[in-house]
Amino acid sequence: ALSCESYEADDVLATVARMTDELGGQCFLVTGDKDCRQLITDRVKVFNIRKNEIFDDAALRVEWGIAPGQVVDFQALVGDSVDNVPGVAGISGRTATSGSIPKTSAAPPRARRKPVSVSSSTSLAPAARVAAATARMNSGVGLITPN
Repeated sequence: ALSCESYEADDVLATVARMTDELGGQCFLVTGDKDCRQLITDRVKVFNIRKNEIFDDAALRVEWGIAPGQVVDFQALVGDSVDNVPGVAGISGRTATSGSIPKTSAAPPRARRKPVSVSSSTSLAPAARVAAATARMNSGVGLITPN
C-alpha cells in the first residue's frame, strides 16, 4: 500500500501518474473516480474496474467530448457530487461542451466549439473558479522515490 499522511488518495494517484509519465513508463490508474480523467496522457490511462473499461484520450473525447486538459474546467462547470465539486447552476455536460453558454466567453459563438474555459468566462468566473480549485488534483505529493 502507498499512502502519504495528510494527502487524499487522489493526490497520491496523481503524483504516481505524473512521476511514471515523466520517467517514460506506462501507468494504469484503477479507479472509477471520474476526476482521475484529468491525469490521462499518452502513458497514463484510467481503468474503470466497475465498467471494465480503459479510458484514454480517445475514449474521453467520445464520452465527454473533451480532451484530458479540459477535464478540470468541464468538472468545474458541470460539478461532481462524489468529489464535492459544486459546479455552476444551470450548466450541464451537454451545455458545457456545446459552446452554447451565452455571453461568457471572449470568443464569438461560431468560433467556440470547445468547452468554455473557467479562466476565460466572465459571468461564470467566481463560481467556476472555486469549483475548478476543488476539481484540480495535486500531483506534487512528496513521495519517497526509489534509488
